[in-house]
Amino acid sequence: MVNDWTKFRKFQIHWLKKGFGDADCEFLICDNVQRNQFDGFQAGRLFLEAAKGKYIIMVHLDSRPLETKKSILNIIDELDSIDPKWALIGNAGVHQKTGESIILGLRMPGCPATRHKTRFVPVQALDENLLIIKADARLTFSHDLYGYHFYGLDICDLARRIGRTIYVANLRWYHNSHGTLNEDFHRAKKRVESKMIQYRAPRIWGTNCAYLSFSGSCLMRAWAKARTCWILRNNEHHTLGERRAAWDAGRKEFLFYPAYVLLWLFKKTGLEKRRNRRLFQRQSLWPLYG
Repeated sequence: MVNDWTKFRKFQIHWLKKGFGDADCEFLICDNVQRNQFDGFQAGRLFLEAAKGKYIIMVHLDSRPLETKKSILNIIDELDSIDPKWALIGNAGVHQKTGESIILGLRMPGCPATRHKTRFVPVQALDENLLIIKADARLTFSHDLYGYHFYGLDICDLARRIGRTIYVANLRWYHNSHGTLNEDFHRAKKRVESKMIQYRAPRIWGTNCAYLSFSGSCLMRAWAKARTCWILRNNEHHTLGERRAAWDAGRKEFLFYPAYVLLWLFKKTGLEKRRNRRLFQRQSLWPLYG
């Protein structure tokens, strides 16, 4: 989705330098320069319908690879040999059962670069700054949701329901933004929760910056908001104002304070780490680390 042609030209030059100018590559855009004609869900559906390639890379205008095309294809081939059922790859995501945020190879402004030996980690949700989609998975995005948030969670949900898998891969990547938890974000969050509660078993799902509650239970709503406040409390990616807004939203829930205390105990006593270790071992996920 392009809202600035100058930024797009710089964006395209970078990708061309990384090897994406060959005959087997194409650049697809949705023109939002004059006005926002296309949101994330609508543009995503159009991209997936129009793309001719074996892999579709959907990125933000300020998101770019630090890897060459050849290197990215090698990483994809490696994952194919491990799990040919994969449908989506990203650089940041969440493992829903443990609630762990997984980030590999991603650099952002003001954050020190970190090195990982980990190659791939299976997750159930991806951040939208990078979505590498396998074309033969035949995925799409919801028609009854709209906006510029949570479409990564949406397509990952569809992939999981048809038996496909999702991974964060150790791709060297740069994203020149930390995202904004503004009013549009919170309205989009409510829309997703309202939809999911109709057909999903009651549960809490996480993204890299918020937790959603797919339940009418006041306890689950409070627990989701407590977890959101916890991950934002020392988060260098978001402002003090965003953290305060999340805390103010949490305080509106009747059971928020007891939920936050229980969460604090769950983490500080080491119970969460022990539970997560058992979950990973039970699902045989450790071989994918390292």
